[in-house]
Amino acid sequence: MRPELLDTLYAKAYAVYKAQLNRRFVFALSITDFLLRITLFDRSGAVHSLPYHIHKMPVVFMGILSGSVYLSITNLGYDPTVVLPKIPRHLMLPQTIPSIKVGDKTYRIIKPIFARAAIRGRATMCWHVQDPDTCNDIVIRGKRPKHPRFYVVKDTWCIAARSSVEEEILEMLKDIRGVLKLVKSWDVQVSGCPDTTGPRRKTLPPGTNVAELRIHRRLVMEPYAIPITYFSRQMELLECIIDAINAHREIVSRGILHCDISLNNIMIYFEYTVNGIFARGLLIDYDYATKISKGTDRAVKRQDLTVSRSGTLMFMASGILLQYSEHGIPREQTVAHDLESFVYVFIYICMMYNGPGDKL
Repeated sequence: MRPELLDTLYAKAYAVYKAQLNRRFVFALSITDFLLRITLFDRSGAVHSLPYHIHKMPVVFMGILSGSVYLSITNLGYDPTVVLPKIPRHLMLPQTIPSIKVGDKTYRIIKPIFARAAIRGRATMCWHVQDPDTCNDIVIRGKRPKHPRFYVVKDTWCIAARSSVEEEILEMLKDIRGVLKLVKSWDVQVSGCPDTTGPRRKTLPPGTNVAELRIHRRLVMEPYAIPITYFSRQMELLECIIDAINAHREIVSRGILHCDISLNNIMIYFEYTVNGIFARGLLIDYDYATKISKGTDRAVKRQDLTVSRSGTLMFMASGILLQYSEHGIPREQTVAHDLESFVYVFIYICMMYNGPGDKL
């Protein structure tokens, strides 16, 4: 396949994923020199079919075209467990209220919080949702009015070997202030089967499938938080970063290292008390978190990752980057490396923002 055609296909698939947040995978058809190819893009990468000559194999050609027109929304790659507004009417979705399903419960979507623009990888998306069936224990003038509770739903495609790691770690850290509380977890089911990247690669010849298997997973967590860059004043920024560092200290005392301290993983949540409302720092995203080797401050080496280093490149400790750059192998991550990343986050905010949410 021509390189320029490949570039176009990847660019179009990227645009579809970015515009349609409820896409599980994307099909693309391309014709060059009378040769038709089908390309599948999912969170494990891209798969290309063998070429079909549209004149020598007209029945196959018409079958592919008619199939692409009459396929169900599920087989086209849409996620039937997520209903979004402003979806074309011809898709005939059964609901119009934006919602997302987690297990046997359906949450109402208020807005998307974060969506990582990528074809391959975790493709993390976070949604601000509410559960109308759950009430806060709030008493106003002797009455207990109905107040929907707000949550965050994290939708991600995990490497199969680490699909439950974040859930297990959050359970270990559930009583630490400044750490998200896990409410519910679910391996997404589509048509009664686990939603993974595996079934779409069953027909590949033996030895040709080198992509990692990824599992579609959702976590419901609280509290809802806002980005650290939306601090209301300078002192609030400092206080929230200190809160996150204190949470990190408690996490380390439990034998866990975060390994991905970055701008997007430090948030602000609001704590409601009898004395008023206070902004607090929150440390999120434990996808790359790992246990600390006993008697040391170093992370246990993980054999289950397909990448040789983890973290957000811009905020990674200099020692890790230098080791990888010079020797091509990762350096064991330590507590000091995480603390160094906190410094880089603070410097980045000071250099790149005029004030709350006001990026230069």
